[in-house]
Amino acid sequence: MNKIILRDLLFQKYFNVNDGILVKDLNNKLSFILDTWNNLRNLCNSNIKNFERYGSFEKFKLVEFNNKRYLILKLRIWKYVILDLDNMRNISSDEFYSDFDEEFFIENFGEVKDVFGLDLYQVQKYNGNIFELVKFYYENEHIFKLNSELHHISYVGDAWTYLFIDYANGCVQLGFQTNDQLLYEQLFLNYDLTPFEMQDAVNKMGIDKINEIFSMISDIMIPIDSIPEDLYKIYLEKCNKEKVRKLY
Repeated sequence: MNKIILRDLLFQKYFNVNDGILVKDLNNKLSFILDTWNNLRNLCNSNIKNFERYGSFEKFKLVEFNNKRYLILKLRIWKYVILDLDNMRNISSDEFYSDFDEEFFIENFGEVKDVFGLDLYQVQKYNGNIFELVKFYYENEHIFKLNSELHHISYVGDAWTYLFIDYANGCVQLGFQTNDQLLYEQLFLNYDLTPFEMQDAVNKMGIDKINEIFSMISDIMIPIDSIPEDLYKIYLEKCNKEKVRKLY
């Protein structure tokens, strides 16, 4: 099948959803999640070395391990900040490699087993006020426990399109793909669905097609069964509160 036709068929899938929610409405209702992660980002920008250069979050959670309590911030693959809560301090590199193993990070943070094991991992130091960071975590623990990502995939034969929303880092990705890479295109957007200035797919799709897709992005429907249950519950709660306010 011609890739232009195939891409159009895949994109149309987002508008043939019977039981779904507009992506712009969902993002609006859940924007408090990004706001909280951004507040954490403000703390980290000046307190973690070189954080502003790569600046991405994956998870922030309290873990009990070997009879100790740790507050652990996963920055990106293999890179962590680990605080010893019993002593309110950063763990050292020596402690990291002696007290932890690869299985811990696979089980708790979704890492993938690698032949190099823990040697690939890095521990970063939080240089700010640890009490302040811990307090911030506890005040927002219910938010950090929420799913921070949404993945929706639709298929046409062996080809697929996906929509990925990252609530922790405030970005959205829309892609079209086939196994043979006849289609292998990604479009990148901000959380408010405005496009990134630079797009890798310009040469593959053409600027006119990209602009056409971007003009329709806010009308994309996400099926309810593709929305994590905890996020959908919050969405409904916010909708109900809005209805009550309108009544009064």
